[in-house]
Amino acid sequence: MPNKVARTEADNGKTSVDTEKMTRPTTRRAGLITGQAVHVRLGRSDLGVGRVDDRTEDGAIVWIFFGGATPRRMFMADDPAEFTVLEPGARGRR
Repeated sequence: MPNKVARTEADNGKTSVDTEKMTRPTTRRAGLITGQAVHVRLGRSDLGVGRVDDRTEDGAIVWIFFGGATPRRMFMADDPAEFTVLEPGARGRR
């Protein structure tokens, strides 16, 4: 089942995101797919948006490509990382 972000028309006529129906953080890392755009939080730190670069079959280790000075980060099973899968083509803000 694909993840979708619900969109509603605001009173001013612009399209806005209905935050109540946004994708929830993924707890099953094994369900992440290479190339997926994800928003990453590590504990209380917002790491921003990246792409799933690779993962082990069981999802115990996930590599996310962010770009910039530290382009690729590895997240181990015991890291308190949360991954929110974004709608295809979505761009995040840092």
